[in-house]
Amino acid sequence: MTLKATDFAVDTPSFEIDLNTVRRQFTAHVELFSFARVYFAAKANAHRAVLATLADLGCGFDVYSAHAAHICLKAGGDPSIIYYDRLDAPIDDVAQAYEAGVRRFSVGSLAYLKAIAPIIPEAEILCRIRYPFPSEPYKRWQTLGALPDEIAEIAATASTNGLRFRGINTHLGTQQLDLGVWEFAIAHIKRTLDAVRPHIEDRPIINLGGSLPISYCTQAPSPTLVATAIKGALWRHFGEIDPNHGPIIEIEPGRALAGPAGTIWSPVEEIIEGDPSLIRLPDNVAQAVFYQMLDYGIHYPVDTTYSRTEEKKNYVLTGCDHRGNKVTLHDYPYRLPIDIKVGDVLKIQQTGAYCNFDHMTQDEHEYMTTVLLDD
Repeated sequence: MTLKATDFAVDTPSFEIDLNTVRRQFTAHVELFSFARVYFAAKANAHRAVLATLADLGCGFDVYSAHAAHICLKAGGDPSIIYYDRLDAPIDDVAQAYEAGVRRFSVGSLAYLKAIAPIIPEAEILCRIRYPFPSEPYKRWQTLGALPDEIAEIAATASTNGLRFRGINTHLGTQQLDLGVWEFAIAHIKRTLDAVRPHIEDRPIINLGGSLPISYCTQAPSPTLVATAIKGALWRHFGEIDPNHGPIIEIEPGRALAGPAGTIWSPVEEIIEGDPSLIRLPDNVAQAVFYQMLDYGIHYPVDTTYSRTEEKKNYVLTGCDHRGNKVTLHDYPYRLPIDIKVGDVLKIQQTGAYCNFDHMTQDEHEYMTTVLLDD
């Protein structure tokens, strides 16, 4: 479909996904991270067309639920490269994912490993590492996982329970802007893998997760800089990364693959004059974008589709979030034309990830109509 959202009535918000951009992002990351296997964090965008596009390119999938595993499989995903990565999942959901053909799971504690071991015989196991970060801001996303000293016991227990312990996975926070954190993380992974190496039958896996950032209103390090930082840290601690020898490296970009492919086209529902003036968004648009803005500091680029003047002033967005609370985002001002009026269409960019789906359950609920762009 080649329709633009502006072809619709201005009172109909829509979510546009450019599948050509998804392809370009995947190809670029495969080239930049030539030393790694690329998986897509499916919770970033669970639209079947996105999943099918990536499956056709041979991408693997990191899934958060059995339902997500099923839709990745229906989209053409290879079950051998679908990875169930949730450390607090209900046991019955883990069982359903295993029944669907998933054979790799992530754990973050000895108790959780023992709970799921009987229902996933001969499965591969990665253990999420929790780092001993000394201070904020990193501690806030280090609530799950095992400390390095605990992973040896987890590895040994996996082996004695008929599972294949394969290595370490990590989560360094969504939209990670600090390139130095990769050095810290990979140094800890190296020491941990050295301690558990006797329990790993094959080449160890290092899954570096999906912390790769993209630029919004704030400029992020380029993918080239991120790849260089990661490769440099790997080289210092593991030596030359050989595709056929040594550790297997994996990355799981979600935001980096899907984010640039998305645009939300939204009518202006109300203008509330003031300093700054407020633009009220439709509830479904606010619910789609405010979660990431409030919880993760994502400042989406916003523009108008046309203007009657070049003069601009400050506006902030307001509306109801996904919890039903009225929210005004004073921390995220926008310079937009002074004559914006009700019914004008806003273009909210870089919204292809975590915006139009319930990314926690990965169900098929959409906040607004999806428009696909494809050659």
